[in-house]
Amino acid sequence: MKQINLKSILVAVMLSLSVSFTPNIWAASPVEVEIVALDHWPIRRALEQTLEMLKNFGDKVTVQQIDADTKAGKARLKASGMKGHIPVVIFVDGEFKHTLEGQEVIFENFPVASESPMKLDGKWSAGDVRAVIEAKLGEN
Repeated sequence: MKQINLKSILVAVMLSLSVSFTPNIWAASPVEVEIVALDHWPIRRALEQTLEMLKNFGDKVTVQQIDADTKAGKARLKASGMKGHIPVVIFVDGEFKHTLEGQEVIFENFPVASESPMKLDGKWSAGDVRAVIEAKLGEN
């Protein structure tokens, strides 16, 4: 019968304990959400549901809001190839176009049915943003 080496057992126990108390370096990076929007009351109101939904992800999602009228906002939109009067764009991990259930969804303009004053409703909802994030996190 093979004799158990006390030193080997001690090393194994110490290794397992060190893994238990070490932060998980393999954990997924948070999903990055950038909201580039004009800072006007109808847009803030239209984005309330989306912003509330994003809070539910906690530290799994980082959210950055950029005023589209600022130098940084204009530069971000230009870098993505967007031109013209665009009240809202939501980038999820750098992209504003995504595929959900085989259909392309574009996070541009107001959310659907948001009653935008200039009829700039897009074809996306807070639920669509949530679905894209959940897919990236492997939660769906």
